[in-house]
Parts: sequence; structure tokens; C-alpha cells
Amino acid sequence: MSDLKWGVVSTIKAPARDVLRFAAFHLQAGAHRLYLYLDDDNPIAAKALKSHPKCRVTTCDNTYWRAHGNRPHKHQARQSANATHAYRRRAEVDWLIHIDADEYLVSEQGVGTVLSQIPQDTLAARVRPMEALSGDTTAFKKFIPNGPDRLRLVRTIYPTYGEYVKGGFLSHL
Repeated sequence: MSDLKWGVVSTIKAPARDVLRFAAFHLQAGAHRLYLYLDDDNPIAAKALKSHPKCRVTTCDNTYWRAHGNRPHKHQARQSANATHAYRRRAEVDWLIHIDADEYLVSEQGVGTVLSQIPQDTLAARVRPMEALSGDTTAFKKFIPNGPDRLRLVRTIYPTYGEYVKGGFLSHL
């Protein structure tokens, strides 16, 4: 399917520059639509993105949550609610990918190309994004696939903890 359209949904609570960097990266990577739910008032990001034809920006303020139930206390529940809201909209994309604002879709072939190779009757696919390390917008972590060189590679990249902690990370993978 050469005209496959994919989109990203994300609930974001970050400075405007991070929101704009996230949006620009995925638009440049070929996203047809970005559904961005601003978890905190962010007028700079909202104004910059609302005029872009591929962006659907929602500020999750008290008015939004009154219309969509009470604002969940945990951010994971807000993410789920917003992703469900985007998923239930009129279909604008063939694939909708939920990721966090510090995650980036990186693919040698291009995201659309990879998604077009998935059988059409597939209902879900797992994506392993590259994630920015906390506090550093220039360093990232990425999934290290299983294989004969995995342990050596993990020990090289993470010499202190790589051997003891799955993939060298103390956080989720």
C-alpha cells in the first residue's frame, strides 16, 4: 500500500521547544497526522502547531476533562484516555502510533515503508522507539535486539550495570 498514512498520538507535558521538536521530527519522518494532547497549558506550542494542516492539537484543560470525564490522576490513565479519543475520531490514518514526547520513531526504511509491509489484517504492531535520556536532548537509548552479540554490546555500552540490568536500563524498556 504505497499511500499508507500513519499518525502519532501523544499526551505531552513538556516545554514548547520539546513539543515542537517532537512534532517536527515526526512530520519530517512522514507522519500524516499528529494528535497532540497538551497535558498542561502550553500556549506557545498550541499556537505554533494548531495552524499546521497535519496537526490536531488539544489542550487538556478543565473544559476538556469536563467533556471527557474527570481528569485522571495518573498520567498513564490520561494517556490512555487521549489515545482512545484520537483512535475513535474519523479515520485519517491507517496506523495510529502512541508514543511519549521523549520518544522518536527511527527506521532505516522509513516508518511508512515498514508499516506497509505488515499484512493488512494485522490489528496491532509493536514499535520500539528511540527515547531521549532524562535531562539530555542529545543522548538516546534504543532497544538492543537479542542475538549472539547482545551481551557484549550491552557490556560495552553500559559497563557498570549492563550485565545485571536488562539492556543496561534501570527504567522501562
